[in-house]
Amino acid sequence: MSAVAPRELRILYYGAGWPTNIGNAFLDLGAVATLRAAAPKARIAFASEMPRWLFSDGLRPAPKRRFGRASSPRPDAIDNALDVAAVTRCDLVVFAGMAMCDTFVRVNGPSIAALSSRGTPVLLLGTGADRYDERERSVYRDFLRDVKCIGFISRDDRSFDMFQDSVTPAIKGIDCGFFLPLAYSPFPLELPPYAVVNFDASPEPTLDLGSLRVIRTHHECFGPTDPGLTRRPDTMISDIPFDYLSLYAQAEEVHSDRVHACVAALAYGRLARLYNATPRGHLFEAGGAADVRRRLVSLDGAALEAKRQAQIEHVRRILELHFGPVDQ
Repeated sequence: MSAVAPRELRILYYGAGWPTNIGNAFLDLGAVATLRAAAPKARIAFASEMPRWLFSDGLRPAPKRRFGRASSPRPDAIDNALDVAAVTRCDLVVFAGMAMCDTFVRVNGPSIAALSSRGTPVLLLGTGADRYDERERSVYRDFLRDVKCIGFISRDDRSFDMFQDSVTPAIKGIDCGFFLPLAYSPFPLELPPYAVVNFDASPEPTLDLGSLRVIRTHHECFGPTDPGLTRRPDTMISDIPFDYLSLYAQAEEVHSDRVHACVAALAYGRLARLYNATPRGHLFEAGGAADVRRRLVSLDGAALEAKRQAQIEHVRRILELHFGPVDQ
């Protein structure tokens, strides 16, 4: 009698939220590319975190402002959302990015709890905190006690320090956005040398860009477009990440207050500078761009590739420890 072939490993990637911040797509694409490289024979499905968000934080009636959203009381969450992730039959659920925070626990935690109740383990792939404070640490540590987490690969060393004693194994890693070249290779653009200027959370500073053509991008297309964003020529707002990646991957310089606009540019070997004091910017230190807030920087391509390959190998080892060989 012939042996029964082993069933394919089924991995559910839980991400998205692209319309409100296309940068989320950048780390999603990189995370899925990492999983495909680590487990080429696995089946990988995608489910969005947004269904639950739309029934909680997405209900806020706050009008858009030029820089961010006006504050308003958050309504009570309505537990009517059918979240496909919560009802998916899979062997593993993976999520990435700013998932180690109380907002993720409050909004998306019930879906992870539903999967966990059926025995589905969790892998934290290139994850990090939001505020990096003690309350966030306490809330997320409680969350980790309630789920079976088979591994934690951080995207910045501060997040690693906060949660390394809550998951085994815990490994220092990099943000999944640095894996974008493994996910997408843009076609050449018929444009003269250009700089991308991307400011959504703060006024655009005065920049000396010399003779470079200036292209402006904005990372949100959720709801009516603010007319103030469309008054200048060569402005791009899109609903898919690939338009942005085509621009960032071929820009001479990228100047932005968005973390993942800079991550994308650096991942493709371009120059970038971040104009934002957010603590989430710690991920650049792990990626090799500690000076990104002070000046235009680029990454050592060989060093970045070594970090990418090490992270892929970490994922492969974690999967093989729990599920057996993943490449045959």
